[in-house]
Amino acid sequence: MQELLAAVFFDLNEHYNNPRIMGGFSTYMSVTASGKSHGVSVSNTSVKRFDSVLKTLYKEAGIQTITNPSRGN
Repeated sequence: MQELLAAVFFDLNEHYNNPRIMGGFSTYMSVTASGKSHGVSVSNTSVKRFDSVLKTLYKEAGIQTITNPSRGN
């Protein structure tokens, strides 16, 4: 599971944003696995693969998830 999550996460771009929205919400996550580190920032938009990684991590940690992690709702 961890290897799959890391592979999906490391394949994401470093930044996702909606330039038409000022202010709003943002989420940042950094992962280190197999000696590599990668960070992803999501601002004022939703990225399904990023949300999927967050939801899976929440589930594995026993944290109750929210509907859309990167949007804060």
